[in-house]
Amino acid sequence: ICKFKMNSHESVNLFENNSLDLVYIDSDHSSENVEKEINSWLPKIKHNKYISGHDINLPTVFNVVTKYFDPTFIELFNDTSWIVAVDKKL
Repeated sequence: ICKFKMNSHESVNLFENNSLDLVYIDSDHSSENVEKEINSWLPKIKHNKYISGHDINLPTVFNVVTKYFDPTFIELFNDTSWIVAVDKKL
């Protein structure tokens, strides 16, 4: 596990495509930023591995996450985190 305390849009460039098993997003909750984060990190995640994040209870986060992923495949947690396996056929 590597934890980076830096801007997500900068740290994404540290990783090769299809190299990560899990990405957890917890940053700015604007729709624009959530969408930018998902778009930036999706290529970095291996097929059938995971993207997740925090604050799915916020409409801005919920609307973008469900735009990209079928809600029936999104697992939710009590702390408002979410996780979904990435299907590279997206």
